[in-house]
This record gives sequence, structure tokens and C-alpha cells, in this order.
Amino acid sequence: QLATARASEAAFQISAIAHVSKGFGELVADGSSASLRESFSRATQVCLAAMGSFGDAPEVRSRALMLLRRMVEMQGDDLLSYLDAALPQLLTRADAHELVELVTLVNQLVLKFRSKVMQPVTQLFGALAGATFSQLAALDAQIASSSSASIGSAAPASDDVRERRALLRCFYSLVHSLVHSDLVGVLAAPANASHTEPSLKLLLIGCVEGPDMTLQRQCFSILQRLVE
Repeated sequence: QLATARASEAAFQISAIAHVSKGFGELVADGSSASLRESFSRATQVCLAAMGSFGDAPEVRSRALMLLRRMVEMQGDDLLSYLDAALPQLLTRADAHELVELVTLVNQLVLKFRSKVMQPVTQLFGALAGATFSQLAALDAQIASSSSASIGSAAPASDDVRERRALLRCFYSLVHSLVHSDLVGVLAAPANASHTEPSLKLLLIGCVEGPDMTLQRQCFSILQRLVE
């Protein structure tokens, strides 16, 4: 009970900082906002350090992700130095929904900073891709062993099917952003070589399955860009 209460308090504190930050736009490293930027930077580091003690609590992980999304807008690519340290803690415990949030967060950084974030995103991609493939395999196994496998495409999707589609959608979006932001080098880096084949297989599945026409077109667009 004490551990649960402490985790709830930690989640509340992280949430409070995230909500306060909504009153501010991007903070530059010099000038009048320098001290405020430093305060939010320190608060972010403390919040992420709390993952070591409270990372098992879904509420804490959810609030930490909310704070990280806010810090992208406030601190820009400086956030990547914190994310590199926090990602292993977040990925170790992440469920499919949280993994979608993490991939979306990195995609947000790619779209905002493009080639400026080549090195840190190259380091982050391997862990994200590995977690995505593992989570998709688990979802595929759950779907295959349930009644969802025999339900037609027109029927309402199960939770597992919806989670699989959401995870595919955000992974395709990240790869699409990489290849259209001068960051193909992230996929071609030696450190990510083991993820090349499963990434291409997933793209080919997307070209065939979708799960909708928009995603099919997106996957074809990615493959075309890679060929070019």
C-alpha cells in the first residue's frame, strides 16, 4: 500500500510539471528564459530518474511520457540526451499502448529536427524497432490463438487487433518520416543492420495488408524512397 501511494504521488508530481509547462513555448538556451529552461531540464531529469523506483507503475510511465512530449516543444533536441537514458527503462515495461507513445515521441523529434538528430535517433531506433517486432509477435500469437483469427474484416476488431494496427501505423509513420527527412542513414547504420530485414518484411506486409489503403500507400511510398 505504501509503494502504491508513493507511486501515485510521483505520478501526480510529474503530471503537475507537465501541466505547468503547457503555459510556455520553446525555451531558448540563452536570454531571459535560460533559468526557466534549466529548471524544467532539472525537473525532467529528476522525473525520469524516478523511473528506477516507480517504473513498474503504469500511471508513472504514462505521466513520464506526457512530460517528454511537452519537453520536445520546450527544450527541442536537448531532450534526446535524457531520452537515451530513459528509453531502456520505459521499453522494458512498456505495453503496446505505451510503445505506440514512445515511437510517436521519437517520430515527433524526427519531424521537428530532421537531419539534426541523425546520431541520437540512430541509437534509439534499434531499441524501438526490437521492442516493436517483439510486441507485434506477441500480439500475432494472441490473435492466432483467439477467436479474432477467424472473424471477418467487416466485423468489429478485438483489442489485440486494434493494438496491432496502432503499433503498425506508428512504426510505418516513423520509417516514413525517416526516409523523407534525410535520415535513411538511420536505417542503414551498422548498429541497426539486424533490424533491416524485419523492417522490410513489415513494410511488405503493410503494402499488402494495410490495414487500410492509406497505410498501403504509405508503405509503397517508403519502399519507393528506399529504392531511390
